[in-house]
Amino acid sequence: MKKIIYVLSLIIGTVAVTQAQVTYGFKAGGNLAKFTDNSDFEFKFGMHFGGVANIQLSDAFSLQPELLYSAQGYRQNFNGQKVRAKVDYFNIPILGSYQITEGLELQFGPQIGINIRKELEVDEQEGGSIFVNDIDASAAFGIKYFFDDYVFTQLRGTFGLTEVLTNSGYKNLVISLSLGVMLDSPIDEENYEEMD
Repeated sequence: MKKIIYVLSLIIGTVAVTQAQVTYGFKAGGNLAKFTDNSDFEFKFGMHFGGVANIQLSDAFSLQPELLYSAQGYRQNFNGQKVRAKVDYFNIPILGSYQITEGLELQFGPQIGINIRKELEVDEQEGGSIFVNDIDASAAFGIKYFFDDYVFTQLRGTFGLTEVLTNSGYKNLVISLSLGVMLDSPIDEENYEEMD
């Protein structure tokens, strides 16, 4: 938790020093999630939603911190029973965004996840808890596309760097698709007019 607070403080300090343009928005979408390193685990569908910020550092580069609720876990058929692991997180990705062309950005960066749910469901009945670690560290890569100055979509892959269960070898793997809206345009209108 101290490391998370440190990272957030560093971002706020960077913004204050550079006087970067900051805009805010929100997004929601779907996840396909599973644990790696076990062929019996299948992708489980879940939702995610939360707030985003865009910190414009230059014409082509920006930072995008987010705070998201994310429903993850896996599905498994075990001895004829349908098992669903419901492993949910508050995720804090801090992504760098590089503009490849107008409206299209390449995104990459670290993510910290704080576990808030760890339940097993067997044949749609509560089946106890799964003992996952409280903190998850991941690397995220993806693309972001703006339909106009406000509405955007994101496709992202998030790959676990730390084990979900200690000494298991299992790590989180999540593929997500989002639709979002910025409350203010991330385009600096004054600079945009100068470029014209």
